Amino acid sequence: MAAIAWLAQLKACQAKIVELEEKIALRRQQIQRLLDQKKDATYAQRLLAISEQSLQRANSTKQLIERRLVNLERNDAERSDAIRKARFGSRKIIK
Repeated sequence: MAAIAWLAQLKACQAKIVELEEKIALRRQQIQRLLDQKKDATYAQRLLAISEQSLQRANSTKQLIERRLVNLERNDAERSDAIRKARFGSRKIIK
């Protein structure tokens, strides 16, 4: 059940990453246009830096969620093994 919530968080995080990557690409284009027009790009560069920091945080969050999902899978497997051993002892189970 918890895995479903983590998967939803992962999906939302992945969508945020795509959104931020698109925003960063647009900001870079905007900066280039400003520079080509010999205009001040300081504000646009600050916004780009903020977006890049947001992207870094989103990627870190994504990695955390992925690690959590791996741990949940590992715990589920260990729990299943423990239940199987409790039920059947050391007998081998033929699948």
